[in-house]
Amino acid sequence: MKSRFQNLLSILNGKIVIITIILVFFGSFGGIFTLGNKLWNANFFDQMLSCLTLPFNIILIFLAISINIISLSNDIKNNTVILRYKDFQSYLKENFKYNILYISILFLISLFLTIFSCLILTELKIVIVDYQFYHISNLLYFFFYLFRTIVFVYLISTIIFYFNQKFGNKLTLFFLIIFLIQFVIPLESFGIQTKINGFPLLLSTFFSLIEYKSFLIEIIYSLVYFGIMLIFLFFLKYLCIRKRKDI
Repeated sequence: MKSRFQNLLSILNGKIVIITIILVFFGSFGGIFTLGNKLWNANFFDQMLSCLTLPFNIILIFLAISINIISLSNDIKNNTVILRYKDFQSYLKENFKYNILYISILFLISLFLTIFSCLILTELKIVIVDYQFYHISNLLYFFFYLFRTIVFVYLISTIIFYFNQKFGNKLTLFFLIIFLIQFVIPLESFGIQTKINGFPLLLSTFFSLIEYKSFLIEIIYSLVYFGIMLIFLFFLKYLCIRKRKDI
């Protein structure tokens, strides 16, 4: 891990690192302060959920991750030391590891800033109570939501990574814009179908605090959506490997 981290530092673009950290900073702090006085004397777990579901926060985090993926992929392609692999699949695997490592760093920074801010603004008011009508505690739901968010962030980041490898930077940016629109524009107001028999079609639904009929239903829907994304990811990876058998 140490050598991989050192290699990562050697190929990272300094300007891109600064840009992504700034985006993560504003996504974590800026989004929190848009809640204003709602955070003062509030319950820590409830307000952590409110912060993590802010569209402002989500968009900037994904922008930071996507900019990094595109930049790091380009830097790795131009690095003659890292490109010394026996085939294209080995190259993709190593490139993927670098992206996951850097995404982990960004996500941990964002999570730490959010936790730190919420602890201060809620004056360390940590109260465990029932969450909505799910018959579970807000602590349990918080960890469920955090785990689901981490899984989806890694999945989306991996999809963006392979999409960039297959289609290049311009189409990746176009794909990213289309993806982020769902967090900004309420598509339901335009008559666009966003659910089928209660099942959400948009990924943004899982980054919000929409209530389902039960906690079990929310878990099932999350697993189904996870499976759909995984299938799409494997298909995209297959297209990348099929594109080139070797470098």
